[in-house]
Amino acid sequence: MTSFIRVVTADEMARVEKLSVEAGSSEAAFMEKAGIGVANAVADFLAIHPQNKQVTVFAGKGNNGADAYVAAVHLLQKGYDVEVYQLYGYDVCSPLGQVQSDRFAKIGGVIHPLQNHNDGLLAIKGVVIDGLVGTGFKGKATELLAEAIEKINASTATIFSIDIPSGLCGNTGAVGSVAVGADFTIYLELPKLGFFLDKGWDHVGKLIAVSFGLPKTFLQQAKVSAYLATELAMKEWLPPVKRTRHKYDAGYVLAIAGSESMPGAAILSSSATLHAGAGMVRLYHPLGMEESLSSSPPEVIKEEWDFENLDSISSQVTKAASLLSKENAKNGSF
Repeated sequence: MTSFIRVVTADEMARVEKLSVEAGSSEAAFMEKAGIGVANAVADFLAIHPQNKQVTVFAGKGNNGADAYVAAVHLLQKGYDVEVYQLYGYDVCSPLGQVQSDRFAKIGGVIHPLQNHNDGLLAIKGVVIDGLVGTGFKGKATELLAEAIEKINASTATIFSIDIPSGLCGNTGAVGSVAVGADFTIYLELPKLGFFLDKGWDHVGKLIAVSFGLPKTFLQQAKVSAYLATELAMKEWLPPVKRTRHKYDAGYVLAIAGSESMPGAAILSSSATLHAGAGMVRLYHPLGMEESLSSSPPEVIKEEWDFENLDSISSQVTKAASLLSKENAKNGSF
């Protein structure tokens, strides 16, 4: 299924990454490549949508925050004005987080420690990189983490989340309390199932793929939960279009609308059928709906029907390739 993107749970992604590290892969090397990918994605956006070359990074205490620091390093080296808000103390950060924090500081990066509520949150400049918590997060964002997420969401900045919007469960798509509403989610290697479940799709924004170098042998071991169709896959599914085709070659759809007081369903379904590629749509409707159906596409052939005379519908049913009907609230349904 090369035309599809494999979707995995956050737990499954963590499992195969751990297997790779146990087999000799470098977690630091993974982090470096991931951070470079994030920095490049942000730089590509700013090249088209310049925002004073300013970037505000929110880093947590785990390796998601360390990824954010790597991205901050590379953006600073590219000439961007980068500042980092660091949640929690340096001593509780992951070892790699401490290394990357030191690295950023040594090249002149500005870090604002946010260890308690009294520190407050400073003004956000430019775009935001969300590296607060990663795909391993479960439960509710509370206290300082929740405050930081709310601050990010309240801003007008374009938001890039690393691997997953902070506060969102990568397995279920659940939001325990609050989660970042990202404009872009830069997912690492494979998209996570939680993107598409429950509240996930409301938070991930547009998806950007970045590889951190996980060997294919381990990627192939990941248990797939779903497949995401690419544009190429959609083209492969659709039949080839013959330039000489007739409208009946594209498909004749018969539509029957039965509710005089609710013409919208008939209009929307008929319009959608045309947009989907049907060559012809014939809409049968009750007497007296001509005016309310006047906003339907002119390509839709509209004819009246009643229960006293269904011969016309019967004759067309045998000719049509498919049929759609709407329940008649007064007289039953087809």
